[in-house]
Amino acid sequence: LDEVSLGLAPVVVEQIYAGGEVIIRQGEPNERFHLIDAGRVRVEQTSATGQRRVLATLGPGDFFGEHSVLTGEPATATVTAEGDVVTSVVTRDGFQRLLVAQPAAAEKIGAVLDRRAQERAREFEVIQTDGALVGGVRDPASEHLGAKSFLVRMRRLFKLS
Repeated sequence: LDEVSLGLAPVVVEQIYAGGEVIIRQGEPNERFHLIDAGRVRVEQTSATGQRRVLATLGPGDFFGEHSVLTGEPATATVTAEGDVVTSVVTRDGFQRLLVAQPAAAEKIGAVLDRRAQERAREFEVIQTDGALVGGVRDPASEHLGAKSFLVRMRRLFKLS
């Protein structure tokens, strides 16, 4: 994603969060993509029954918030600072400028989102309703369905052809 990173450089803003601060809240709109420069964050989901589970702890070089920013959907998890955290932030508008200038970036970003979704599914043995995993066995016919799904949603949100 090197050329994608270069395209985002002009629209990046640094943000600092204090320990315990909620950066993104599950179920709420989110228009900010974060790349962690320093510190650590905890990513967790709360089920409909109120049960919480930690999905990941992320640190420098990791990123979060991309799903909501690139699809327009509410946040799928809550992200909380564990100690002081510094992130480089790109807004949805910044991504739109990038995608208009570099349409091929949407496919690269979609592939990253698809890979992350597949990794999460394997980690938590989640059976995906889109057919990417069926009973824990990969269905080769739908291997790229998630990426296409993300691409379709991104193109619709950003009005790309």
